[in-house]
Amino acid sequence: MKKFRISYILLACVLLLLPLLLISCNQETIAAPSTFLFDRDTQTLKWNKVTGAYAYEIRVDGEEQTQSTKANYISLEYLKPGEHFVEVRTVNRDTEADPSAWAGYTITRDSESGLKYRLINNRTEYEVVGAGTAFGDVVMEDEYRGKPVTAIAEKAFSGNKKITSLVVGNNVKTIGKNAFSKCSELTSITLPDSLVSVGEYAFQSCKKLAVVNIPAGMTAIQPYTFSWCSALETVTITGALTDIGEYAFSNCVALKEITLPDSMIYIGEYAFSDCEGLTAIDLGDGIQTVDAYAFYNCASAQTLDLGNALLTVGDSAFAHCTSLTSLTFPATTQSIGLEAFIGCTAVSEITIESTDVQRIGADAFAGTLVQENATGIFYLNNYAILAKDNTIKDLKLEAGTYGIADNAFANCNELTRINLQGIKYVGSGAFGQCAALWDVAFDDALLIINDYAFTGCAKLTDVYLGANTTTLGSYVFYGCTRLYQMDLPDSLTSIGTYCFNGTSAYNSAQDIVYIDDWAVGMKEGIYQGLLFKDGIRGIANFCCYNGIIMGGIDIPDSVEYIGRAAFYNSAYTSAFMLPANLKYIGDYAFYGCNSAWFGNLGVTAIPEQTEYIGRSAFYNCMAMVSLHIPSSVKTIGPYAFYGCMNLGDSYIILENDPDHNYLKGEIIIEEGVESIGDKAFQECVRIAEINLPNSLTHLGARVFSKCENLQRVTIGSGLTALPDYAFYKCAMLESVTLSDSLVTIGKYAFRGCESLKDLTLGNSLTTIGNYAFYGCSSLRKISLPQTLTSVGDYAFRGCSKLTAIQLPASLATVGKHAFYGTSKATLFCEADAQPAYWHERWNTSYRAVLWGCDFSEEGYVVSFTKTQTSTDNLTAPDATLAPTRSGFTFKGWSLTPDSDEIAYTALELASCPDDTTLYAVWVEGEEVVEEETEAETQVETSVDTSLETTETTVETDTTIQTTN
Repeated sequence: MKKFRISYILLACVLLLLPLLLISCNQETIAAPSTFLFDRDTQTLKWNKVTGAYAYEIRVDGEEQTQSTKANYISLEYLKPGEHFVEVRTVNRDTEADPSAWAGYTITRDSESGLKYRLINNRTEYEVVGAGTAFGDVVMEDEYRGKPVTAIAEKAFSGNKKITSLVVGNNVKTIGKNAFSKCSELTSITLPDSLVSVGEYAFQSCKKLAVVNIPAGMTAIQPYTFSWCSALETVTITGALTDIGEYAFSNCVALKEITLPDSMIYIGEYAFSDCEGLTAIDLGDGIQTVDAYAFYNCASAQTLDLGNALLTVGDSAFAHCTSLTSLTFPATTQSIGLEAFIGCTAVSEITIESTDVQRIGADAFAGTLVQENATGIFYLNNYAILAKDNTIKDLKLEAGTYGIADNAFANCNELTRINLQGIKYVGSGAFGQCAALWDVAFDDALLIINDYAFTGCAKLTDVYLGANTTTLGSYVFYGCTRLYQMDLPDSLTSIGTYCFNGTSAYNSAQDIVYIDDWAVGMKEGIYQGLLFKDGIRGIANFCCYNGIIMGGIDIPDSVEYIGRAAFYNSAYTSAFMLPANLKYIGDYAFYGCNSAWFGNLGVTAIPEQTEYIGRSAFYNCMAMVSLHIPSSVKTIGPYAFYGCMNLGDSYIILENDPDHNYLKGEIIIEEGVESIGDKAFQECVRIAEINLPNSLTHLGARVFSKCENLQRVTIGSGLTALPDYAFYKCAMLESVTLSDSLVTIGKYAFRGCESLKDLTLGNSLTTIGNYAFYGCSSLRKISLPQTLTSVGDYAFRGCSKLTAIQLPASLATVGKHAFYGTSKATLFCEADAQPAYWHERWNTSYRAVLWGCDFSEEGYVVSFTKTQTSTDNLTAPDATLAPTRSGFTFKGWSLTPDSDEIAYTALELASCPDDTTLYAVWVEGEEVVEEETEAETQVETSVDTSLETTETTVETDTTIQTTN
């Protein structure tokens, strides 16, 4: 009985203690947070997730009130500057269970201006994007959250009315367009020595800004930068500034003086126009060009120093500077524009030290005291500026006079005969509308007669030019109805547009109008053929413009110069030969002559004497089939052969060939050619092969763009930069040979070259531009040299057949999505880890990456050590994991150098233990690659366009001015 009672008591105790035991089992202490990381960029404290955690409690500096979060991080942006002790503990899922112990971490919050920032350059730098909470007098951080502040973004402060002064951080290099425009309360801005670039309109209409110091690192002030800063009194410019853009300081009415450094070369249009308070202007000793209206209406300017290097003063550049009293032009001066100093009413002294001014524009000094006080003929230092009396009959120029200004003797209706001995330059309209003038004589000093010089001189019958004249401008003798003939010197190289239209010679001609040994025009009409007379030396600008010739034309071999737009848009139906002695083919010379055969059955041989082929010279000449450019040609202008759609056609059947022979089209560009301009051969869709000579040093943008049948290209050693869009959408391009001289490959250079398979880049290459090989869907191998430093955004996007890409240690920058769509590639990197300036999204296709590869001097993989951190995405789909080497096949990995014994094949790499060094085994001879079926090829060449950018291009070149 006693034993039973004791057992009963024990059982009851157990039953009473059981809940307590169960509670005790469920109350195992949960782990505290650990591995804290404070992200300074986001001011976020992070920690490892704790298994079983329901939430986390946070307290700062021992405060009683806690915060709670279910995430394993918390933003501490709200904390005041200074040091803070942050504690975190884990809350158990069982709400009745105890939380973990507190785990602590000390952070430091820097004092911040309140400005708004964002990360740039692969998250290594900051730029300011807005004012944020900043107001009043603001000092920008040199560094923000541990990284340098290097830029101020476009429109960052535009329209801000709260900031009154700003000290820009000492690491800022660039300030974007409109960054501070219309900051109406900004009174002071301090720019750092680090600054090299300020965008257009950056400080426009900062109406309270009083002082600006331009740092020494800036070389240019962009257009409109400080325009309408009406309180700006002082601008200090130091360093190597060379250019001031248009309207840069326009309407800065409080500006008192401007002193430019000797490095200054160019001042743009309206740069200081309407700066009404400007009293002193010193342009520095390096200034060469002051463009139109640059200092227009600076009415208070009393002194002007034009320096010692001035070449050109633009139209109205200093017009209405009514306080100027004297002008001195240096010995370098060549041109003073139209109305350049008109209305400078206080100027009483003008000195021109130059003895070779080539142009003084009409009314350049109108209204000055010097001109107003002159009588008879107004001269400036041996330059005839103006006849004050237009009733002058007998013109006798002062001894030593060498130039005549624009409109100088215009409308002198009683002037009959003039002897212009010693005159070198005759200005535009100089003798225009001199109704009685009938005899003009020059001597051998004459070089240039400018546009409209004798326009409307209806009685002019005799003109004698010297032996050294080089240029007759446009409309020079237009409307000289009695002028029949004149002797033209052998020195003449250019006759302008309609130079002799309306003369007796023009009116009496049957078809082609001749003046001496030049063809200068063509009568309107439809002709069965056009035969130029033997012995002529030149064909003037616009001579046969829009002519209609049902047959062919015959140009004699004596012709040396074919002028601008000489045969522009003329229709010809038969072949003609370019003359054997041709030296110069002007801009637009044969533009749009799309039915003309330039040579025998479309074989166009540029003559051996030709030195220049102008802009759009053969634009859209579709009958051109074969082309030979000799060594004498130095320059091929932009658009020169644009749209010659049959150029290079190997199988064109000629209708006028009775035997229907096949003509082989080819393009030969000989050594000696130095420059080929933008789009020179764009859309020449039949070209199959191009060999560019070693002499070529300049190649323009889009030069062979959309040459859809171009298959083979060889680029000579003289070219260092392959331009943007050079072979854009050359879909059939298979072979490209690049020289070791090439340094840069421009953006979109090979975009859409779907047939390009193998490419070896030269050993000097440093830069591959954005989208350079985008869509090269057949590219299997590319060798990147050890000199390469930059690969641009999307550079190899869609190169779906690349199996191995070897990235050298020299590669400092890789752009976003650089290898997007390289669906079979493995990336072999010489760097041990991702470099700082590779974009965080450089490998958005998540291709396999091998870090820390050992490369040979030739750039192929020698060895690789597999560790826990040396590979990424090793099991990526379709990863071949095999490197490539020109002329060799990769067989696998060996465990010892110089061994042929294979320890691991490429695909077995994932199974290799960590901390193993592997050595590439190469066997001489290229691996034979089987071609895909057509269906497979179509799948591979289908490139995702979701990231496509908008592209706009100008595909025509039709702007022609008839006065050139």
